[in-house]
Formats: sequence, structure tokens, C-alpha cells
Amino acid sequence: HSAMRGVLIRFPIIALTAVLIMIAIRYLADPVGAAAQVGIAITSPGGMIVVRVGLGALPLGFAAFFAVCLFSEERLLSALHTELMLLGIVMAVRMTSMAAAHSSETAKLLVPEAIMALLCIAAMQLKRSGRKVSYRSGGGTAALAMLRSESRARLLAARVLMGVVAFAFIGSAMTKLAHVPKVVGGL
Repeated sequence: HSAMRGVLIRFPIIALTAVLIMIAIRYLADPVGAAAQVGIAITSPGGMIVVRVGLGALPLGFAAFFAVCLFSEERLLSALHTELMLLGIVMAVRMTSMAAAHSSETAKLLVPEAIMALLCIAAMQLKRSGRKVSYRSGGGTAALAMLRSESRARLLAARVLMGVVAFAFIGSAMTKLAHVPKVVGGL
């Protein structure tokens, strides 16, 4: 029963990790061909680098993060939260872009993205309910003590670092969505 629960909790992370690896391999191996398949023309070596970094390295970095989280019970919930946030941002940008471009060309991708988001929510509920049960069943005191032992300084440092990274990504996304040519070219 607990093995099945573990698989169900990890399934959305495994699925997204696989998708991100496939995207990364596609754009790292043949950036010009992969971009051309979705209507993007790469006309310079710099453009090829931007595609490899943005559509190859970034998904690969996320895949590595999610893969590491799969092997740590303590990080599963964080991975699910991160996945849900990533999917929410992707869906919001997709819908905003479709509205701005008056195109429904990629609307079919909203369905699997929404399904993955729902699976994340279900997995988070499973993980949380399992955590509550383990606290109530005997070993809860040690688990609670371990959770409380995390220093506030470490938590603050992690939040500051996440904020800096989030600020950089949000700034980059906003300038790209605003179509500021000089800034987009620089990024």
C-alpha cells in the first residue's frame, strides 16, 4: 500500500522530468531543426546559443532538479509545489500569448498541462495526508523535532536565494513578453 502511494506521489514529477529531458535533448542536439519544426528561424550563431540555453539547458536544469527531488522524501512536496507553479506559469503565458496573437495553434497543449497540474494537486494531497498519519502513529515526535530543528537562518537564506532567482526569471519573462527588442536581444 505504501509503495503504491509512493509511486502515485512521484508520478507527476517523473512525467514532467521525462518531458523536460525530451525537450532538452531535442533542442541541444539539433537546435536549428527543432526550432524550425515549431516555426522559429535561427539566423545567427548567437540565436543558436539562445535556443540551446533557453530551450535546452533550462529544461535540462529543471529535469535535474526534479530528478534529485525524486530520491528525497523531504523534497517531494517542494518538487510538487515547484512543478505546479511551473505548470501554472506555462499555462498562463500560453493563454496570454494565444490571446495576444489571436491564435489557438497550441491550445491542445493546455489539456496535458492541466492534467499534470491536477495530478500534482492530487499527489500533494496524498503526501500531506501521509505526513499527518505518520505524525499520529508513534514516530511523530522525532519527525516533528526534525522539522523544527531546521535553522531560521538556513530557511531565510533559501528564501532569499529563491527570491533572487525568481526575480531574474520574472524580469526576463516580462521583458520578453513586452517585446523590448534591445533587452530581449541582450537576454
